[in-house]
Amino acid sequence: MDLVKVKWWDIIGHTEWHDPKKIDAMEAALCETVAWKYSHDKKLLKLVGTKCTDRDGHYELGDVNIIPAGCVHSIEILEKGKNYTKQRTKRSSRVRS
Repeated sequence: MDLVKVKWWDIIGHTEWHDPKKIDAMEAALCETVAWKYSHDKKLLKLVGTKCTDRDGHYELGDVNIIPAGCVHSIEILEKGKNYTKQRTKRSSRVRS
């Protein structure tokens, strides 16, 4: 997986009543996330923030963020890496607390 810095538009939702002028002034925030790019297609960008590999080479992935592709502003590759998407993840034997 490549280590990437993604800039993406955060979706905003409000349940209160608003004057139209207030709605006109609302804007989405531009966020930045640094993570490993798990996959990216026309619909979704999937990122993982944590990789854990045990001594037998089995791994698990955590801290998952899924961003709609239409919300992605830019992707900068910080470091090229291994492609995990074609492999099957096996359960690790590490102890969980």
